[in-house]
Amino acid sequence: NLIVEKFFENKEHNTVVAEVALKNIARFVKKNRDYLFYSNIRNFLGKSGNINKKIAKTFQESPKSFWYYNNGVTIVCNEYKSKNEFTFEITTPQIVNGCQTVNVIYTQWDALKDTQKQNDLEGTILVKIIKDTNNKRSEITRYTNSQNAVAGKDFFALESFHKDLKKSFADIGYNYEIQRNAEL
Repeated sequence: NLIVEKFFENKEHNTVVAEVALKNIARFVKKNRDYLFYSNIRNFLGKSGNINKKIAKTFQESPKSFWYYNNGVTIVCNEYKSKNEFTFEITTPQIVNGCQTVNVIYTQWDALKDTQKQNDLEGTILVKIIKDTNNKRSEITRYTNSQNAVAGKDFFALESFHKDLKKSFADIGYNYEIQRNAEL
């Protein structure tokens, strides 16, 4: 069972997109950890990786920011059904995208040890639950784990200095490209 805050179901009735409390995704992982990641492309990489350290830092310092900072979690299953307004029963759930995220959430939540602190944890994350009616689990795993690489220099496009410079150049008739392959 996965407890959700809010959700919608697509018109084909084979996907639910939900807002899930961090404490509820942690409880879900705790109950199902032994078999949740068989369809994932890799296992939990531990606390040592740079990205996982940043996820842990967000959990510790600003758990409400998960909603904004994280792309979410994709669960593929054979079946899901709504047990009540806020609970979905999921048959054979497999987390195919978000393994690192949910494992860091779980380990950080579990490390709180204090049940009251675990219950009081704030913050939510986006979770997509897909009913695999067409045996597309491998493709879903492949495509939800694929994206064009983002280079470090791409982040310069977010800096106000470069945005201001782009505007200044535009005012005098020149283009200052701050995004790769930007349209003129």
